[in-house]
Amino acid sequence: MNRMTIIAIITVLTLVILYVGSIFVQPFFYAHGYDKKTIVGKLIIGHRGGAGIGAENSLTCLKRGIDTGADMIEIDLHQTRDSVIVVNHDPTVNRTTNGSGTIAKMTYEEISRLRIVNKDGEVTDDHVATFEEVLELFADVRSKGQDVKLLVEIKYPFKNAYNGIEKRMLDLINAHNAKSWVVIQSFADDVIEKVHELDHTIRVEKLLICKLPFLPYIVDGMRITSFSYEKYHYVSSFNFYYLGLSHSMIADIHRQGKEVKMWTIEELDAPLMDVDGIITDRPDIWCKERK
Repeated sequence: MNRMTIIAIITVLTLVILYVGSIFVQPFFYAHGYDKKTIVGKLIIGHRGGAGIGAENSLTCLKRGIDTGADMIEIDLHQTRDSVIVVNHDPTVNRTTNGSGTIAKMTYEEISRLRIVNKDGEVTDDHVATFEEVLELFADVRSKGQDVKLLVEIKYPFKNAYNGIEKRMLDLINAHNAKSWVVIQSFADDVIEKVHELDHTIRVEKLLICKLPFLPYIVDGMRITSFSYEKYHYVSSFNFYYLGLSHSMIADIHRQGKEVKMWTIEELDAPLMDVDGIITDRPDIWCKERK
């Protein structure tokens, strides 16, 4: 390899690093630190129930997240081999339970025998909940006067991983009269497009990491896909990784009549941005400051 080729490669790599860096560096230069005044008007959403206050996605954690006074609670959905929709972040139960296995290859009976472990690796009394159990929990809480909503992320480990999950999920939502308080989000266009096709009236939101500067593309999960407001006309909110956001991006989305949520924040010392919702592992901290 001659000297000019090496210089060309180094130059290209430098430009790529600078380009990628330009996406995530801006929030570091913004003012930091939320208080009661800057939180007012923003939705507080407990990430995985409130992963900083309990074993993520467990019924116990969801209850704790609700008790903080959060406006919404976020959960993650997968589907078992026998088509039961369960609440878990990963496509396997290895990290989150005292067992192992891929959810798509396991029956719910197999999964139900496992117990969730907390972030310290301690086994809890919680089992892996079904989506129906979560709907029943929220319906009960709401019947007692607490106006908390549910933000549901449909996971998509690979294409066509969970055939029929969108319809099964919508059927459960309708069976529990939950359409007015359940919101659907996903990184996968296939999923949110299918949900919208099946039911135009349910609220759908788009998860993504960032938009590439000066280019009509976004990074959503491990994919790069085309972006336009026309393509996502049915989407009500764009939910960004917080370091992938900028003031100008938020302003542009707001001009389109769409909302912006950012994930995942813990403490109040985060970049001050005019988002509509804050998805946090510590809804207790944010709700306490707001009150």
